[in-house]
Amino acid sequence: GAPIVLSVPLFGQILTFAVSALPSALESDDILPEAMLTLGLVLSVVLVVIVNAAVRARAKLALSERQYRDTFDNAPVAMSWVSGDDKFIRTNSAYREMMGYSMEELERLGPFVLLHPSERAEASVVMRRLLDGEMDRAEKEVRCIRKDGQSVWANISSVVLKNEEGGSPILLTHLQ
Repeated sequence: GAPIVLSVPLFGQILTFAVSALPSALESDDILPEAMLTLGLVLSVVLVVIVNAAVRARAKLALSERQYRDTFDNAPVAMSWVSGDDKFIRTNSAYREMMGYSMEELERLGPFVLLHPSERAEASVVMRRLLDGEMDRAEKEVRCIRKDGQSVWANISSVVLKNEEGGSPILLTHLQ
């Protein structure tokens, strides 16, 4: 019989499988060997297609995560993520430049130290209300204290990012 030929896309290439005709000793009215061979080929192709889909999905997710990270890190607006226990999780370069601190310093200090003492009590209440779901977003002009001691007025906008996996929500904050 004629060879069986299958072509399957994999990693942007076309893979072609060809199986020669069965040896004459196996050619008979008994189709079991041919059925086994065909089943084996079909299962091989299905496996290749599944692996191909998984590889493409993983590559697409990696690209999406890289684009999101780049968008956050390179945004022209000062941005931070703050945990429910008042700790910086992440800041972008605009935030660190605006406040004059490194990420390591910010992690040690926490967000409230950067606010003028007269702003801290109200900011704490607003943060708690956001995290408790009493407010969707908050916006206010606040006075911040840079590392060099200089006061800086900034418009602060905060929203809660909910954790779909049941973890603690975090606060996304923009300073301008």
